[in-house]
Amino acid sequence: MKTRVLLPWSAGWFILVLACSSQAATRLGSVYFESYAAFQAQVQQASQVFQAPQLGMLPMLVGMRLPGAVQMSHEKPLAIHIMDLGRGQTTWVFDVAPAGTAEAYLHTLTGAGVALPPPTDGFYLLENGLAARIAGDRLLLAPQARRPEMWFGGNLGVMPPIPDMPGAVRVAIAPAAIESMLQQARQRLSQAPAGGVPAAGPNVDAAKKVLDVYAGLLGQMEGIYLALDVQPEGLFIRSSLLPRPGSDLAALVQSMQPASPRQQAFIDRDALFAYISGSVTLPPALRQQFIDLYVGLSGEEWGTLIKDSLDMVGMPLAMRGTLPPGPPALQLHGLMEVPDPAAYLARQLALQQSPVLRKVSPIVFAEPVARAYKGVTIQSISNRFDEAAWERQFRASMPSNLPPDRADASLQSARGMLQALLPVIGARADYAATPAGLAFGLGASSMIEQAVDSALAAPASAPEVERISAVLAPAAPVHAMGRFALGALLDRVAPLPLDAAAGTAQAPVSAEAGAILYADWNVGAELQSVWLLPAGEIQAVRARLPAMNRVRPPRPQP
Repeated sequence: MKTRVLLPWSAGWFILVLACSSQAATRLGSVYFESYAAFQAQVQQASQVFQAPQLGMLPMLVGMRLPGAVQMSHEKPLAIHIMDLGRGQTTWVFDVAPAGTAEAYLHTLTGAGVALPPPTDGFYLLENGLAARIAGDRLLLAPQARRPEMWFGGNLGVMPPIPDMPGAVRVAIAPAAIESMLQQARQRLSQAPAGGVPAAGPNVDAAKKVLDVYAGLLGQMEGIYLALDVQPEGLFIRSSLLPRPGSDLAALVQSMQPASPRQQAFIDRDALFAYISGSVTLPPALRQQFIDLYVGLSGEEWGTLIKDSLDMVGMPLAMRGTLPPGPPALQLHGLMEVPDPAAYLARQLALQQSPVLRKVSPIVFAEPVARAYKGVTIQSISNRFDEAAWERQFRASMPSNLPPDRADASLQSARGMLQALLPVIGARADYAATPAGLAFGLGASSMIEQAVDSALAAPASAPEVERISAVLAPAAPVHAMGRFALGALLDRVAPLPLDAAAGTAQAPVSAEAGAILYADWNVGAELQSVWLLPAGEIQAVRARLPAMNRVRPPRPQP
């Protein structure tokens, strides 16, 4: 599985903290502040970099949520531990370093002249449901602690290590705890009655298969760490994934190879987006797990197709895309370094005409048209979208008990998105088997020619790759790198509206916005990555929020 898929999943796992539960108090993850003073400094810098003075409220909001905040040390770490209490309950525990003694901190919470109650089983019960526990020179505080004996479970007596990463705000996620939550959620799904709902059985089975995949991957991880760091260039988001030694996930990360010089030529400053990645080996057990998932969710037909698609996973890939002036139409070209490009292309062309694909896909492919270019054969394939077939497949995928009006509304919404997307993607694709790999292009015929030119040319220096490397400072040769000019894309597909008061167009803030940058690499079996969200890119989105709010449809009246 490519690392570009792992990162979004890691974010999804942390969100699951709010949705699942286990049977005992368990620390699911922690949000660390290097110190309250460092957090204040970061927020002040963010307010200036992103031109968002409202961010200055964040430290005050944290202080308002923390009981007795005036007594905390501003120079020592502060943490918020996310706890799972079981049976659908989650809460948080503040982990704070008092400026003085822990007892003095607690006395300020009881109020002047009120004696501190003696501890019960190691914790103090104060007013308004606040529970506290002294842990060395630190203090654990649990607001609204209805069951304090569970609130302070786990290993909270010793503050878990702060991730060793740059950033005033850092996050540590405990995969084993979330894996346990998912396993128990699966058990509850198995025990839940269908309640006479016709689609309940298949939906429950699908949910269990997805939970199995997530739990299986989480069980192969020791830790997931994130760090947020605001610098003059923008917001840096760094991550680290630590697999368990000897696991398939560890083998996958260790197999990651750096992107090649030939691939690096695809990244330049003129591209709307560009992405490169080196090779990686998908262990057989993981490969079969994903095949089983697709078969379970979509049937044997998709299982047959996914087996062939998984052959592409791990192949070195490079691509570059733009949206030229005029109606939005994607222009993309790239190179995939497959072992036998001619044989691979022949299999793909045969697959496009196979009965299996025709049964499950509303895209109908024409026979390829060949032409020669610089000693290689370019295969051009046009396609058409069979809307009637798509509608049949879409309706078949809906729950059988869905009311007709909701089914029609869902269909129309999906049709609207397709009608907007299909012209952007276009109705043709070009491929060519070259000595360096499979070249491909979407859009104008010049796209495949550029891909072939890159495949046949000798590798050359890539100034934009060097610039990105200098900015992101990877700790090892990069396995994957990308840039995405979000501001430029918004200028193309969602230009700023006329200012109603002045009657003139607002100046686009994204002209010098740069691009979102990304890189990942491995250090042994550890997967590390970094994102940079430049200030101009964030401002490009913020500039459009008022217009988006103005066109939002009104809420129905009760």
